[in-house]
Amino acid sequence: MKLIILTLFFIVIIFWQTRPLIKNREWKELIVYSCLMLLGIIYSYAIILDLSLPNPTTLLTEVFKPIYEYIFNVLLV
Repeated sequence: MKLIILTLFFIVIIFWQTRPLIKNREWKELIVYSCLMLLGIIYSYAIILDLSLPNPTTLLTEVFKPIYEYIFNVLLV
């Protein structure tokens, strides 16, 4: 039942969001929106199906920690 509701929810959201993009011929925005929506759909279905998921915070920490440390050291030294 949850999968059906989630699928209907995504169909409504995609229809509502992509219509203006197609109408205004904003193809680049449509591609970016589609990629982000696909990631959200995959992550949502994985949560509903109780699959083991990586924590996105870990990835963000690993990416931005060296940048943070560099900026922090430059400002304090």
